[in-house]
Order: sequence, then C-alpha cells, then structure tokens
Amino acid sequence: MKKMYRDTTLGFSQATKEMTTGAIKCIEQNNEIDMFEEYFAGEQAEHMSETLSTKTLMIFKDPNQVKRAATKIAWHPDNSEMRLGVTYAMLRFQQMPNSMPKESYIWNLQNPNFPEKTLLPPSPLCCMAFNLKSPEIIVGGSYNGSLSFFDTRVGTSSGVIKPFKSTILEKSHHDPVYNVEWTAIGKTGSECVSSSTDGRVLWWDFKDEKGGEEPQFDKLVLNEEFRADEDSEPVKKILGASALCYNAEAGPLKYLIGTEQGYIVLANKRKTIDIQLRFGYDGGKHHGPVYSLHRNPAWNKYFLSVGDWSAKIWSEELRSPIMQTKYHSAYLTDGCWSNTRPGLFFLTRIDGFLDVWDFYYRQNEVAYSQKISDSPLTSISQNQNMVAIGDAEGTVSIMQLCKALYETAPREKEEMGKIFDRESRREKTLDVAKRMAAEA
Repeated sequence: MKKMYRDTTLGFSQATKEMTTGAIKCIEQNNEIDMFEEYFAGEQAEHMSETLSTKTLMIFKDPNQVKRAATKIAWHPDNSEMRLGVTYAMLRFQQMPNSMPKESYIWNLQNPNFPEKTLLPPSPLCCMAFNLKSPEIIVGGSYNGSLSFFDTRVGTSSGVIKPFKSTILEKSHHDPVYNVEWTAIGKTGSECVSSSTDGRVLWWDFKDEKGGEEPQFDKLVLNEEFRADEDSEPVKKILGASALCYNAEAGPLKYLIGTEQGYIVLANKRKTIDIQLRFGYDGGKHHGPVYSLHRNPAWNKYFLSVGDWSAKIWSEELRSPIMQTKYHSAYLTDGCWSNTRPGLFFLTRIDGFLDVWDFYYRQNEVAYSQKISDSPLTSISQNQNMVAIGDAEGTVSIMQLCKALYETAPREKEEMGKIFDRESRREKTLDVAKRMAAEA
C-alpha cells in the first residue's frame, strides 16, 4: 500500500512538472503577443488591397450619321454641374467631306440620352474650353483655323447655340486649331491662347478694342534652326504646334508647347514672347508628334508628354526626360495625369485600350489595362472618380474608377516628390558625365 502511494505521488509530481513547463511557455507567449491588442491604431495600409477596376456608367454617341472622331473632351469647371463638352471632327488630312456636320455638343450626365446643348460654329470644332471665371462662355478652335466664342445662356428653344463672335479667317490660323486654353492674365478672364500646326501660337481677347476678331499684337512663331552636322549651315524650320499646356499655378506667363517633330518648348510671355527652354533637342524627344502635355497636379515643374509609343516625364530644370514608360505595343493617342493622384496617369491607344500607369507603386509595368472600344481612342479627360474617353467613331464612354485609381494614398504626394527629385539628380549626374566624356 505504501509502495503504491509512493508511486502515485511520484507520477503526479512528474506530470505536474511537465504541465507547469507547458503552461509557462504559453503564458510567456501570451505576454509577448496579445492577439486582441490593436497594434496599428490610426494607421492605413499603404497599398490598396482592392482589385483595380473600372465600370461603364454611360455612353454618349454622336447623333449624326457621318462618323466623326471625338477630338476633345472638356469637363465643366463646376463639378456639381455634371456636364461636359465634346468636339467632333475628322482630322485625317484632306479627307473632310463637304457634307461634314459642324455641330459639337454639351452633354449632361443626369440626362445622357440626348445632348443638352448644340454648338453650331462656321467650321467643325477640333477643341474647346469652358471659361474658368464665367463657365457659360465657351471658346472653340475650328478646323478652318478660326476661333468661335459661345454663350450657353443664349440660344434657340431647341438648344442650338451659334457663336456671338468668330475670328476673322484671314487673321486666324492657317491649319486646324488643335488646342485652345483660357489664361489667367487680366481681371476679366477674357483672354485665351490657341495653337496650331501652322507653327503659330496666338493670343486673343474677345473684349479688346479689336472686338476679339483679330489676335493681339503678340504672337509666337515656332522658328528653329537645325544643323545636319557641325560643319553644315543652319537650316530654319517651322515646328507645328500639336499640343499646348497652360497651368496658371505653374506660372501665369508660362506656356508648354509640343510639336509635330517631337520636341517641346517652354515659352514665356512678358513684354515680349520668347522661347525660354527647349526639351528633347539633345536627346529624348518623341519619334512623332506630341499629342498631349499635362503638368503634374502636385508638383507643377514636372510634366507629362505623350507621343509615339511612350509617355515621358520631364522637369523644367532638365532638357531630357527624367522618366518614361516602356514602349507600348500600339501607338498612343492621348493622355493625362490624374487630377486626384500625383503618381497616376492615363494613356489611350490606337487599338482601343486604356492603360493606367501608377508610378507610386511600380514604374516598370502598366498597373491596369482595359479594352474600351473597337475603334481607336482619340481623347481622354478625368474628373474626380470618373474618366471620359472618346474614340474615332464619335462615342464617349464615361467610366467610373475604383477607389484605388482616384483616392490619394497616404504620403503619396511626398513620396512622388522624392521619386521625381531622385530621378532628376540621376539625370543631372548623367549629363555631367556626358559633358566630361565629350571634353576628354
């Protein structure tokens, strides 16, 4: 009996020791990791776990039977208006038929079945812009080179609006007006600037003493001299202006101009109009026309250019691009920075695809790509969580973006500033190395 009690006591003691060892290990683990504690209160994930996507909200189709491209899309400056203007034209060289419709339209997203207003210029519009101070005033650049000014408050009962003023054809551009922008010069907000492939940039004021029918005295002719080699005589050429970017925040007197030859120039309009900076002359230019120029919404000294098969990012401090995308499989037709995210931009392609690049997360591949149309895409413009995309058949698709494509990520602005600054320093170092090698 004593032996049995002794054996039982020893077994219980041994089992208790083993259980205690295991319990101590579990208690120490619990002290190290509290499964119910909120370790990252107030923190947000740096990368959205949401799958990138877009959704088609509505489609605007050109009411005319003749197929025309949607050449330019302009959102109403007041986001609450939910309106956008679309210009339609056929820009193929000498293929504009005599019976080509001249109408362009203003669409209302709350009533997408029919155009809300019809703009009827003397020649089809290639571009348009809402006045920032008085959005009821619209300027449009026409295929015949003239400019037309519209007042949406005045029109017929059917919504047809004719221009209250058009520029004199002999005093206007000699080629189609591909870009027109309102400027921030003056208190009235009545001055605008236009560019064309005739190689001229003209300034207009529809309230000046000339009645706005003639350009102001100031004009810029894009004359440049090029040499085939060091020993040859310089040859003067006129560069056709295929893109124009004006942003008052970057400087009310600064104008970025993209050319058909792939170069970019920065003009400054003070007492005289001079080309202040030239980009791509020493390398890095596009292999075709520059179709779009757009300044970064957060860092205005950096701008995006779209042409040939790639998009490039430039700094005003350097003459060559600091970053660029890989070459796409299809020709690019338009593009723009996101107006809500400083690290994201959109590109449209001739094969009907929309490409979204997100340089905040990756710079070596497309973040999102989607087939929008069977026709070539021709224009794009973003407004908050929506993007409008036009194609060569005159169809404008309104796409709703997922949150990851329009909501700014934490510290995105600061990080993109660091990325741009890093790439600028790298490009400066390469430029210095090239000059030293050439002098050696």
